[in-house]
Amino acid sequence: MLSNSSEILDNFKSLHQPVPSWLLITVLTFGLISNCLSIFGFRQDRLRKKSIFIYLRFLSFSQIFLPLIDLVEFVLIYTFNLSIYKHFPSQLLTYFIFTITDISNFMIIPVSIDRTLYLKWKNLSIKFCNPKIAYGIIITIVGTMLFLNSHILLFFRGENSLSTLTKMEKIYIKFFHEYFFWTDVFIYWILPLCITLICSFIMIKHLFLNKVENRNEKCVVVNRRIRDSYENSQKRITLIILMLNFLFYILVSPHVLIRIAQRFNVTSFIASKNAYAIACLFYHAYYTIQFLIYVFFYKKFKEPFKQLFR
Repeated sequence: MLSNSSEILDNFKSLHQPVPSWLLITVLTFGLISNCLSIFGFRQDRLRKKSIFIYLRFLSFSQIFLPLIDLVEFVLIYTFNLSIYKHFPSQLLTYFIFTITDISNFMIIPVSIDRTLYLKWKNLSIKFCNPKIAYGIIITIVGTMLFLNSHILLFFRGENSLSTLTKMEKIYIKFFHEYFFWTDVFIYWILPLCITLICSFIMIKHLFLNKVENRNEKCVVVNRRIRDSYENSQKRITLIILMLNFLFYILVSPHVLIRIAQRFNVTSFIASKNAYAIACLFYHAYYTIQFLIYVFFYKKFKEPFKQLFR
């Protein structure tokens, strides 16, 4: 445990030393801006009527806060030699970070399930892939994560005041570091990983072996050119979801696996420290690249930006 603020700052800089500070700040800044732009891109009325884009818009919204917090932390530490934990209640900030991380990572589950239902099970997609259900699921996820992490607000008192902790608070700190760690890993990595892998296999099979049906009965496609355009659009949406899942696997997983390895003392301190810094960079990049995927793979996403600069 860390005894004072200078030790916290030294530990933070040591952990991230292998990666240049300017690179981390650049990635975080672009991540913050790109997620704001993603929200703007998904504001179109026709996209807001589709559940998949409601989920993607909220995903972008939830991913604004972590880059913002990390960016403030990096700037304070590397510019002013200050820690954000010194100016905000540790339990409130810790609660916010854990909850936002869980919400953000968990949101790829309804995104993947929504797309899988749309492609594979027509009757279920008509029933569940609509804006009302989407907003209800989002509210349920947010409420659940707020509740599951509420113990942090009630009992967590930070690591820089061990001498002032009560016996009950010391027991909680042990629970937080030794047991809650695995619960949190299950919520924000293992469960999303397993569900999205299953959905991804179904989407890949459908993408290469099946044609996408036009399920809008009001729009009877008689023109082959229109039909092909529609099928291409649906394939691009599926490809976007697959790429988001793939990003989660390759950019978030190393960070989690290294944390697990540290728990079991699998790696040496030097190797673990270097790997952790690189994994953190990957993790931050996860919040950055998604906007680029939307821009390059979905033409309708770019329309608000074109109108803005006309």
